[in-house]
Amino acid sequence: MHWIAPAKINIFLRVLNKRADGYHNIFSLMQKVALCDELIFSPRPKGVVLHCSGMNLPANNENLVVRAAKAIFDYCKYSGGMEITLHKKIPVTAGLGGGSSDAATTLMALNKICSFKLKKNELIKIGAKIGADVPFFIFGNEALASGIGDKLKHLRNLPKLDII
Repeated sequence: MHWIAPAKINIFLRVLNKRADGYHNIFSLMQKVALCDELIFSPRPKGVVLHCSGMNLPANNENLVVRAAKAIFDYCKYSGGMEITLHKKIPVTAGLGGGSSDAATTLMALNKICSFKLKKNELIKIGAKIGADVPFFIFGNEALASGIGDKLKHLRNLPKLDII
C-alpha cells in the first residue's frame, strides 16, 4: 500500500521563550506543500523493518517512522509486524518537517491497514510523543500553531496561492 507524506512550510514563524523541557514556544502558520516522501507498507508476521532510499538515513529506532510504527503497535497491543519502504525526497534537516510527516503518515497508514479504528485525536496524542510537528501532519492541510507546535487551530477559506 502506497502513502504520500507531504512537506510543510512555515508561512511565518515566531520563536518565543525557551521552556524548561528544552523546547521553544512558537507561533506559526503552517501549510502542507506538494513536495512529498513516499511510504510503502507490507504486512509481515512480526517486528518493524524499514528500508530507506533517496538519502542515507538510519533504519532503526532513530528513525521516526520506526518509532511511529512501534508506538501505534504498542498503543493498540498489536502483535503483528510491518515492512516499510521510505522513498525520501524531502531534504533532511531543512525545516520542512519530512521526518515528522513520515511519522504521521505511518500512524495514519497503520491505523487503516491494521483496522485499529483510532480517531484523529488519538493519533495526534500518539504523534505528539514522537515529535512536535507530527500532530500537524495528522491535523490538516494548514493550521495556526502555538505551544511547541502541538496546539493547532484550523484556518478556513485561505486563498489559493502559488509559492516559489
